[in-house]
Amino acid sequence: MPAFIVNIDYASDDSCQIRLWARGTYPADVFRAACEARLRAFDGRVVDLAHAAVATECWRTVPADAETRRMGVGDFVRVPSAPGRGAYPVTLLETWLPLHLASSLSSVSLP
Repeated sequence: MPAFIVNIDYASDDSCQIRLWARGTYPADVFRAACEARLRAFDGRVVDLAHAAVATECWRTVPADAETRRMGVGDFVRVPSAPGRGAYPVTLLETWLPLHLASSLSSVSLP
């Protein structure tokens, strides 16, 4: 079990997609394996992420704008940022995944 938490963010544009990320920088193969385990725990899906693109970048947590708060997305959002005070590194899958796995699909392989 990895010593980090893989988070799932929901797209705020009603596209029914999710994105997996973890605070910190991790080797791509370790991160992909942790994402596969997180998805199995999330909704039972089996996903082969062996070739999924992984990126590292810096984010900041900032107050959400009034519309985002009013729509119930949250009071804060994470945004890409230059490294520096208040920024933190994240490792993430570059691909957004479907929120709902079609019932006819028990496994998926990403290019």
